[in-house]
Amino acid sequence: MLKKFLSEISIKKCKNNYKIITKQLKKDAKFRTIRVIFLVTEIQKWGYQSLYEEFEKSSYFEPLILVFPMITVHKGKEFYHDDLKKTYDFFKSRNMNVKYSYQQNNHKYLPLEIFSPDIVFYEQPYVLPKIYKQEYVSKFALTCYIHYGIAGNIHNMGKNKKFFESFWRFFVSDDITSKEYSKKFTNAKFVVSGHPKLDTFQNYDFIKRNHNYVIYAPHFSIGNTFLKFATFDWSGRFMLEFAQKHPEIQWVFKPHPNLKSHFINSKYMTETEINEYFNEWEKVGLVFDSGDYFNLFKNSKMLITDCGSFLVEYALTQQPVLHLINAKSVEQGELRKKISSNYYKIYSQSSLKSHLEEILINNNDFLKSKRVEELKKIFPNEFNSAKNIITHLKKNLEVL
Repeated sequence: MLKKFLSEISIKKCKNNYKIITKQLKKDAKFRTIRVIFLVTEIQKWGYQSLYEEFEKSSYFEPLILVFPMITVHKGKEFYHDDLKKTYDFFKSRNMNVKYSYQQNNHKYLPLEIFSPDIVFYEQPYVLPKIYKQEYVSKFALTCYIHYGIAGNIHNMGKNKKFFESFWRFFVSDDITSKEYSKKFTNAKFVVSGHPKLDTFQNYDFIKRNHNYVIYAPHFSIGNTFLKFATFDWSGRFMLEFAQKHPEIQWVFKPHPNLKSHFINSKYMTETEINEYFNEWEKVGLVFDSGDYFNLFKNSKMLITDCGSFLVEYALTQQPVLHLINAKSVEQGELRKKISSNYYKIYSQSSLKSHLEEILINNNDFLKSKRVEELKKIFPNEFNSAKNIITHLKKNLEVL
């Protein structure tokens, strides 16, 4: 009871801070640009390119990306993660405004205040340093959330109720997700905007694309984890061997960013064993661990995955998905269940083998018409999430 009471007090303080900041920003926006910060820890989860670019085009906003390590990496508890330089260079190579908010020489997180943010966008709730959480940031900036995975799993997110209810705005992709989240996070301020990841499908030409790649994207949650999405124990080695037997196919191995570190930390594999597995994939195809993967999706012919977020993200390609299912996994959210209802459900290695042969080798995608029909009901023809979000901000700051 005490924990719940303190949590409610903290949320109220954040909301009160936002009222003061909003009032001040309405005045400031008339004579200066509003600085918008994106907090980034894992480049593989970057999905806000369209939003960044829309901010950059606007005369009212100035976007800045801050790169820093997750707290577990900071404490030396992870065996494998992208280093800061690789993440920083990803943005720098695109001529984007990016800075470090972490000092590697003394292992210190820099306070966000020194970057003078007005609005701060978060992409995930996991392992943030204390000084980056809303109870601190709300004293000097409005905080916004867009989950890195479209329609994030409500069961996993529910463990961070205070985190999600402490934001100034929580942007979600669709009405289905908004209604589902509202039941769990009663104090959150939801805005249905679409998701910036889906903006990439504006003017998408299904016919002219070169559908060459077959993507295998395994989740990390093997063993004693909450989600238990992973099917690697029966699909991981099989998929590698199947790829080795079919070199005529352009294979892509796209593991979850936490796969390698989790397998090592949980002792499911040794560091040598997992590195050897990755090396074997490099011999037969592309190992992809970048954050800009939508062009890869657009030019693929099939996705094989047990990841939750990809069930929605890949849907707009209209290509077939072999949805690998762990019978012990938590239930997927409503949007993911609805979209994946016409995916090929795979519960075993024998089923995986027969579906690969029928759909990939024999080219018989017999669920395609149903899949496309369902998509048209769920998503509008236009994807303008970035513009929707910026319009909402302008309206609330009275700069329209």
